[in-house]
Amino acid sequence: MLAGLDGDGASHAALLELAASLLRAFYRRRIADADDIEDLVQETLIAVHERRASYDRRRPFSPWLFAIARNECLRRAGSRPEAPASVREPGGPADGNEARALRGAIEGLAPGERDLIAMLLHGLEIDGIAAVLGIDRESAYPRMSRALGELETATVALLVARSGRRGCPGLAALLGDWDGRLDVPLTKAQVRRFSDNEVFVVIEENVRGEDVFVIQSTSYPANDNLMELLICIDALTRASAKRITAVIPYFGYARQDRKTGGRTPISAKLVANLITRAGAHRVLTMDLHAGQIQGFFDIPTDNLVAIPFMAKDILANYKNAGDLMIVSPDVGGVVRARSLADRLGADLAIVDKRRPRAGESEVMNIIGDVTGRNCILFDDIVDSGGTLVNAAKALMDRGASSVSAYISHGVLSGAAMERVEKSVLKELVITDSIEATAAIRANDKVRIVGVAPLIGEAIRRIANEESVSKLFD
Repeated sequence: MLAGLDGDGASHAALLELAASLLRAFYRRRIADADDIEDLVQETLIAVHERRASYDRRRPFSPWLFAIARNECLRRAGSRPEAPASVREPGGPADGNEARALRGAIEGLAPGERDLIAMLLHGLEIDGIAAVLGIDRESAYPRMSRALGELETATVALLVARSGRRGCPGLAALLGDWDGRLDVPLTKAQVRRFSDNEVFVVIEENVRGEDVFVIQSTSYPANDNLMELLICIDALTRASAKRITAVIPYFGYARQDRKTGGRTPISAKLVANLITRAGAHRVLTMDLHAGQIQGFFDIPTDNLVAIPFMAKDILANYKNAGDLMIVSPDVGGVVRARSLADRLGADLAIVDKRRPRAGESEVMNIIGDVTGRNCILFDDIVDSGGTLVNAAKALMDRGASSVSAYISHGVLSGAAMERVEKSVLKELVITDSIEATAAIRANDKVRIVGVAPLIGEAIRRIANEESVSKLFD
């Protein structure tokens, strides 16, 4: 048996998870110094030990596992490891009972962890690997070579976030430790300004050959955030990053997606060109104001949707789905609102409005019977709040029992919070795609739903070259 661990399958599964966390940490930090590796091993063991209730806190960690992990890290750093025999304990993993227990633990884990498990097994001689996998010696060689070869060419995502006021540093921090699946800390970077307000970015870690994800919403102040994003991408390009993905939870300028009159710009296309020319290889965003903006980019662009998270939250707070009425605040958002309504099995209503001028709206009519229904306004952006407040009032005037709003991006500029506070809205639910101000967080009518699991899973899939389209199901 392994020292310090019981012999049941749960303990062995915990052992494999520990090894996976350790090896992920090693790859993330690219440490080549033996002393640093020893420190990293200790740090990882302690961190996982504190997080996992399945470990007996009165016992030390297995010295067998420590030796294997240390030797594997040293081997990949170019140092000479100790002989494999020195990391074996009598009756260790090559033993039949032990092999069967480890094999059961492996079968219960996700397929995506197989390469990390193979690295753990690589610390054993080939007979031990074959015994644990339940295969013959000849079959073990190609399987181990293939798994380890995939790891050799893999790169681990790094996250870079600014420390500004309304980007999304909070979301970036959550992504760095999202559910233990990314387990990647934010890369050290500085964003400074010279006396004339020029932006200066310096990446304080080695990113050569890395798969880098830059987290930055281009929200207020939009121009500052956009310039920081562009300069950060340029810095990473010149630092020889292997691939740069611009993760833009809220894509500013998206509402300028077409010419609205003579001699007017299409600013969304201009911003797309700037991001591409700065050196980004891919863009990951969420709930674009118009889906066709994806075509403005000449690089792969993934537009995530927050509908699954919104639907889950609605079902948790509204037990009787039959009383729900999903409402689109304008004709342009009907497709988005219908998707949510179909997922919930609810009816759909539409607010017919007109805009006498930019930033103002006037409700003309309500399409659909909302009498006695719990109405949920669903849209991608709330900016000044005028459309939302007017629509809520019109719905209540038509006999709605209550009106709440679910919005993907809470821009909430100007007097928006004051309007929401004085409105008939029961609740305004937004995501954390934009960093919330103190006033937003303090408002009892506003609730924030985190989208770190959605964006984190997309980042994980992109880094592992897996399908992202499955997230849209």
